[in-house]
Amino acid sequence: MNPWIFGGALFFLGGVLLVSDFERAAAKDIAEQLQGGQKKVQVSANFPGILSPVIGEIGTATINASNFETMGLPLYTESWRSKSGTIETLKINLKDFVLSGLHCQSLTASIPNCRFDFPLAKRSKKMRLSQSGTGSATVVLSLSDIESFVKKKFPELKEVHIRTDYDWVELTGKGQFLILSANYLVKAKLKTDGDRLYLDQATVRLDGKEPDPTSRELLLKTLNPVIDFPKDLDLLDAVKAEKIEIQKDSIVIQGKVKIPNLQVLN
Repeated sequence: MNPWIFGGALFFLGGVLLVSDFERAAAKDIAEQLQGGQKKVQVSANFPGILSPVIGEIGTATINASNFETMGLPLYTESWRSKSGTIETLKINLKDFVLSGLHCQSLTASIPNCRFDFPLAKRSKKMRLSQSGTGSATVVLSLSDIESFVKKKFPELKEVHIRTDYDWVELTGKGQFLILSANYLVKAKLKTDGDRLYLDQATVRLDGKEPDPTSRELLLKTLNPVIDFPKDLDLLDAVKAEKIEIQKDSIVIQGKVKIPNLQVLN
């Protein structure tokens, strides 16, 4: 056999083994950050060229995970690490998971221009991202899950029921607001400023009547923001919401996403 052909075959085989190493190592690293006995994590990768696995050049890396719980995102970048490994596009598909106490139906994201520590991956079979681009994401939340989250976040609300009316949301229930105990109704637009979801243009009723300005302000202050991404979900600067779509039984949030940088505590 021509020695160049034999050597080329071994070189290619080494690349194929590295592909498998990348997928296993990445899945293991992510799974270790997640809780839940039924969690599922799978990572797949494709490569733009025959030599790409050998030089740390990944076309698309796809993370699929479901049935897990996590406090904040399970992925971080470590900016001090080598950036010699490249990922053209990082795709993330998460289903049926709990993020910092909020159950989410799904999250899909596509993030370009990511980098990872390729020497570490070769040496220790560990995957560590060192840079993230900014991509797009879509999150789907059911109304029942938002109800549960709001009730936990605001103990003043003894009962919470949420329904949609075209592009409006309506919250009803019973609450204890300082010394005032009352049935409440709030019908409002759900808006975002990037970091938060909040109620705007609200109509408020307490025990079926229009409240005085102080009571109205107290109720809206209690409910806003409905969700604060950095504070409530430990997302740091990972998410910037841009658009909210109100559906019959769910809320769809679209926006920008990146993998946040790991905060080093000295």
